[in-house]
Amino acid sequence: MLAQIQAMFAVVDLGKINWNQFLEKYLEIAMSIIGKVIVSFLIIAIGFKLIKILIKLLKTTLEKAEIDYGVISFSCSFIRIGLRCIVIFMAVAHMGVEVSSFIALLGSAGVAVGLALQGTLSNVAGGVLLLILKPFQVGDYIVLTGTDCEGEVAAMDIFYTKLKTIDNRVIVIPNGTLSNSNLINNTKQERRLIDIEVGISYDADIKEVKRILTDIAKNEKRILDQDGVKIFVSSLADSSVMMGIRCWVSTSDYVATKWALNEEIKIRFDEEGIELSGGESQKLAIARALYEDAGVLILDEPANSLDPIAEAEMYECMFAAGKDRTLILISHRLYSTRKADRICYIENGKIAEEGTHEELMKANGKYAAMYHLQVSLYAKGAAQ
Repeated sequence: MLAQIQAMFAVVDLGKINWNQFLEKYLEIAMSIIGKVIVSFLIIAIGFKLIKILIKLLKTTLEKAEIDYGVISFSCSFIRIGLRCIVIFMAVAHMGVEVSSFIALLGSAGVAVGLALQGTLSNVAGGVLLLILKPFQVGDYIVLTGTDCEGEVAAMDIFYTKLKTIDNRVIVIPNGTLSNSNLINNTKQERRLIDIEVGISYDADIKEVKRILTDIAKNEKRILDQDGVKIFVSSLADSSVMMGIRCWVSTSDYVATKWALNEEIKIRFDEEGIELSGGESQKLAIARALYEDAGVLILDEPANSLDPIAEAEMYECMFAAGKDRTLILISHRLYSTRKADRICYIENGKIAEEGTHEELMKANGKYAAMYHLQVSLYAKGAAQ
């Protein structure tokens, strides 16, 4: 073995090498490679900077043309990625890589990457569908049915759409999921119908109640069409007569007008001696509390007299109203806890569990057991 190694080195006579020519030759090659690398990096740096300026100018131009902001956001994101790919391609070509070989490599890699990133590509396709069909625009308030995701559309990118919740959190949803989900757009239309039901005692005078409700509607200036106001007996419940009032308002005035009508109904009914049912008194008391400009609200069992549907509607309005406030809820009914920032499960006067809804459900402790029990009872009641 030693003899073989000596024979190998004997082939090269190091003493006959011209080291000056050797170093000069390979130094020239090294400098050429370094120069190409530096220029390639400059191409990328300058190219990305120019792309940033170009995208900014394009965005400004499209905004002046009053194009939908969602289209602007998606288009700018798409163009930015495309231009960056071109700049990187130019930098690689400058380094001496064969263009045809590089394209063939990208083609081969594209198949593998496409299979691995099917979900990502579906997000791009979903974004295109959302732009074409326009089920919502930036600034709309949307709800994904069957989930806890809802909020104002803040931005639409090539892969994701961002929602800003009422408590100033950001929800990032893949475009593919949005394009295949059932959506409720609360702000798509310019007008919304306020539909309020008030439960009154069977001893109350219905004609007097209708007169009071008519007078309240006439005095509310945000109602768009006074002739379109409808006041009627909605249903005859076990312990109350359900009176209904419907009126049209601007979408931007929907929540504020509904609160104001609820408060005014309570005030006028108290003045006129109209007796409300238990559940209605509770809803109007909460509406009145929310109408006040209080920074902190403490509500003890705010839904104990309400049915599940009325409870869900009340919490939706209450959370919308409380986006800039602190709400402390004390309740045995856990519908409200899903959207709470912090949950304390109290047992025997002590905090037994603490966390968000997702954290406590994952822990699968006492809170999760109570939540599953209530869900099963609601489902059983709905089936019956």
